[in-house]
Amino acid sequence: MKKKKITTSLSEEALKNLFSSKDFFYPKRKTILDVTPKSLSQQKIKRMTVIGWHLNLERDMSRQKKVCKVLGQALKLNKNIQELFLSFRDLFSIFKLADQGLLYLTNSLKGLRSLQKITLWMKYGCKVTNTGLYYLMRGLQRLCWLKRLSICFLSCLEITNTSLKYISRSLKKMKFMESLNLEVWCKDQVTEEGMSKLNGSLNHLTRLEEVILQIPGCPGLTDRSLAEISFRKLISLREIRLYLESNGQLTDKGLESLTQGLKRLPNLQRVTLDLWDCPKLSDVGLHHIWKMMNNLSSLRTVRLVFSGFSKITDAVFSYLDETLKCLTLIQSFYLELYQCNEITDFGIIDLCKALKKIVTLQSLSLHFRECDQVTDSGVKEIVSCMSELKYLQKIKVDLTENKNVTDASLKEIFQLLVFRASLKKVTLRLNRMGRITNEEMKKFKNEVKNLEIKRPDLRIEFLNY
Repeated sequence: MKKKKITTSLSEEALKNLFSSKDFFYPKRKTILDVTPKSLSQQKIKRMTVIGWHLNLERDMSRQKKVCKVLGQALKLNKNIQELFLSFRDLFSIFKLADQGLLYLTNSLKGLRSLQKITLWMKYGCKVTNTGLYYLMRGLQRLCWLKRLSICFLSCLEITNTSLKYISRSLKKMKFMESLNLEVWCKDQVTEEGMSKLNGSLNHLTRLEEVILQIPGCPGLTDRSLAEISFRKLISLREIRLYLESNGQLTDKGLESLTQGLKRLPNLQRVTLDLWDCPKLSDVGLHHIWKMMNNLSSLRTVRLVFSGFSKITDAVFSYLDETLKCLTLIQSFYLELYQCNEITDFGIIDLCKALKKIVTLQSLSLHFRECDQVTDSGVKEIVSCMSELKYLQKIKVDLTENKNVTDASLKEIFQLLVFRASLKKVTLRLNRMGRITNEEMKKFKNEVKNLEIKRPDLRIEFLNY
């Protein structure tokens, strides 16, 4: 029996209801603005080049299905759309409906030849299975001309090896891709085999200029799988951001394999390495990072986060001196150490000695959170370093929960703010520091407010966790 084809017409009333909702916005230029138009005609929709929705509706199955259909038809109206942003929150609260909704939406993308950028956020209870992911990636791979793709599957889909197979298969066909942002929550169902599929697909995207990979809590992230993230064929790559949580399996050998691939990228300008839960990494692993940086003469921005590295000692900074001396173009340096209890004031002295050689530095962020052996002497060294960098405009200092920092450090920081005329923006996190009295902290903040009045060009911000 032949199935009856179901069609729904997109009426002016349906358009008005959809585009007048608070969940609809259309960004102007490159900035996403929350704009709620009172009414939009089909002609106005056809002229729009950037469209976005926050799909966060009640858990009514019939309502959700209708919205997906209307949204799909709205997209078909506009052949000139260049950028699409879709955020699925609690919209898809039932598995089958989530998969069917993705099928409706991806089918509507077929003829959008002008589409260059897609952002999909699926978070917070959005129920998607591998079937839905298959529909999504099958639809996206038809957009072989796509230049920028951002997909976030955090807290909504338990990624498996099959999931990564679908993702990698589609990525291989997107030959014009210039920017890729992939955030996946792997949990316990991804092995080295799945990671290998994902890594292999990246080397097919030879036009990539930006890669962002966020892979928290993945048991498949081991030394062997990390060795396959070579990026060696991505010679156009200018920025890479890796957020990795290895569940304690990553060692110095895996980090060496990763850095061997990265240091062969001649055009790399911005590097972010955010490593969590890697207790097996030691000074040797970080030494590989310094050696990688030493080969990247085009570097302008460095961001390094090391959390829970119990084996890191002061010796790691003795390797840094020769590295930073070679980076003559670097403008921004960010270093965050969290619960690295073997770092002392002597390590900070070596770090600051190396940083002083970056004469082009304009932004410097130093975070020593819960590093209990850092004292007032270390803070004084940080202040001295920042005072000598004559082009420095932005600084951030984080000493949260450091037990051995006293009121004397506040006076050192205030002197820096007073006498460093080039500073434009200062961010301070000085929370839960046991040896700093409430009276002295209150006095310090009042002095800072008075300083801002005298120097209107200086912005000082206190942050809390």
